[in-house]
Amino acid sequence: LLELIWAVLIDQLLCEVESVTAPVSKC
Repeated sequence: LLELIWAVLIDQLLCEVESVTAPVSKC
């Protein structure tokens, strides 16, 4: 269960980083 939560948090973090570096956000 914890691993799933961490996976979601990391996914959101990577998404925010991509939204900063790339003009189009996947979020």
